[in-house]
Amino acid sequence: MGESGTDRRGGRLSRKTWYRNLPKVSVQVECSNAVHRISWRAGKLVLHDHDVEAERALVALGSDPCYCIGLFEAWQQGQNSPFEALEILLSEDLDWSLEFQPRLAKLRSALQAGGGPLVAQLYQKELTHHVLFSAPFELRKMFGLSTVVAAAKSWDEDAHFRAEWGPVFEGVLARRAIAALQENVEGWNPRLAPHAITTLECWAVRSTETPTIAGSIATNGGFALLNLPLTWLVDVWAAGIAVVDDCFVLDLVDVDRDQSSMNVIAARWERNLGRSVPVTSPACVTRSSGGGFHLSWGDW
Repeated sequence: MGESGTDRRGGRLSRKTWYRNLPKVSVQVECSNAVHRISWRAGKLVLHDHDVEAERALVALGSDPCYCIGLFEAWQQGQNSPFEALEILLSEDLDWSLEFQPRLAKLRSALQAGGGPLVAQLYQKELTHHVLFSAPFELRKMFGLSTVVAAAKSWDEDAHFRAEWGPVFEGVLARRAIAALQENVEGWNPRLAPHAITTLECWAVRSTETPTIAGSIATNGGFALLNLPLTWLVDVWAAGIAVVDDCFVLDLVDVDRDQSSMNVIAARWERNLGRSVPVTSPACVTRSSGGGFHLSWGDW
């Protein structure tokens, strides 16, 4: 337990408390000709307008689920599957739910025509994805983050898992980390020439490894390379602190009890022999009264 009370494992937030630094979510959805409220808190989905167990029992007896119960069921069933859907879950500007309608209709017709177990399995998988993708982004995002947390242990321990799912997870990680790194590089290197070519890369490492940044930037370009654990998506990106005051946050080390202050490892760029190189140091990120963040350098 850190001094401020956040449970840690190997320098990062424990999987048991991964959600602690994330905002609670509460949304309204249309369900059964009414407006219902769904919340996400402490890592769990909460339906405020339903007796979940009673309605799930009715569904088990053959009743059609309403939207909220359908989403709850999809949330539970999807915990073990949608790695390939992670990009959609974590992207606010992607909503592919409409693309699933014709596929669902085709599978439903095949199922009604006597399709076997494989058709039933495919239909259930498509239905799960459709319901999840149609959920408000705030909920989709939290489901995606829970998927990252669930996969982190396998990523750390299973070489076969990394070989099979590496392109998916590294792609999701890189798209978000590199966008933040671009902001960081440009913030510290305002004299980059218009024709400058800068190569930015990000690779996923095990959560037991230290996050690192390397690079060299001149006015005509250069390179920057990140090595980050998958949990960076949860601890840093989802918390909204990937870039604070133009500094790239590599790791979240500790959080105080009221979540107003966070100890981090961050990177800035310093001039060295005519080029800029990244320098990492301990820093503290604090929440401002306006809801933003501010970073100050120094040991904790």
